[in-house]
Amino acid sequence: MTSTSPPALDPSALFAAVSALGIGGTAPSVDAVFCGGEHHTYKLIFPDHESLAVRVPLYTGVVGSISSTPEDVIDTVRHEQRILEMLEQKGFKWAPRCLGGSLGFENEIRSPFLVLTWVEGQTLPWDGESPAGEAREKVLGQIAGIQASLIECTLKTGTTTASAFFERIAANRRTRVLEGKIPELTEQDCVDQASLLSRVLGKWGSDTMMAVDHGDIQPQNIIVDGEGNITGIIDWSFASSVPLLRAAGLPRFLWGEGGVPDPQVQADREVYIASFADVDSKAASYMRQVQGVRDVDFRTLYVESLFSKGVRKLLAGKGWKIPGHELREDGDGEERGGGDEGGDNGRAEPGGEL
Repeated sequence: MTSTSPPALDPSALFAAVSALGIGGTAPSVDAVFCGGEHHTYKLIFPDHESLAVRVPLYTGVVGSISSTPEDVIDTVRHEQRILEMLEQKGFKWAPRCLGGSLGFENEIRSPFLVLTWVEGQTLPWDGESPAGEAREKVLGQIAGIQASLIECTLKTGTTTASAFFERIAANRRTRVLEGKIPELTEQDCVDQASLLSRVLGKWGSDTMMAVDHGDIQPQNIIVDGEGNITGIIDWSFASSVPLLRAAGLPRFLWGEGGVPDPQVQADREVYIASFADVDSKAASYMRQVQGVRDVDFRTLYVESLFSKGVRKLLAGKGWKIPGHELREDGDGEERGGGDEGGDNGRAEPGGEL
């Protein structure tokens, strides 16, 4: 996170709002404010208590954002609270714990908010040169382990197939386009997108297994200590329970610009996948099956286009193709080096029981 100037929020009101919940210690002060597109996060420090994070959503009023109406703001805070509480209950240790909050505007800061444990450390420094060598491999391996842990903790049998799940999202988006709420897209864009769904899903279409996906695994949401050990993953506002084709997919920072990985991203991706190549678990098996296919770049962006207007616009502008990374015909997208089908040692087809 990058610290910037704080929004117009009286610190004394913030302290009062937190104190009213019976959380924290005495003599609080704001140590830092971190501003994102949808939230401001305040770090509160105390002489007699551990630091806290106070997450305050922004009411943007922008149509299509997660905070376009007051009701959206409340729903966003409620959603993140439920996700964090569920992860704590499941024993997932890489997310901050939710200590309390307010789901209304009738409080000292006149906004819904959450109070979380503060994740100590710094945001992961990440570019083409840093970290380097073994330190880079260490971080990539840790992130892969955290993704597998998240899948293992939250894996469940859903009430619908992956095909039905994604078809519903695509249909809702088409309705919004027809209503003129997404003017940058046309009905034909929606038709073209829908025509590819069954091919992209392949064998995963009939799968009913689901798991939580963070939704935005990038360096700015990864906290590390001075030794490069990950201490936590932050910003769970976009997390949700989704079909395994998405939950077990490549983390966002390994997608590459426009879905095409440059040599450094490709190298990082190979290290990432190699880190769980021999791991004996169902989660690792799902990740190998999703991330190891030859046409992973197109499949990854296509699935994201069902959620993201920006990616949908990108692919529509390219005629639903990525030159050199097109969707392969059925059977041609198989995992490099062979899949996990038919094996044992914890390796399973999509939808296999734990």
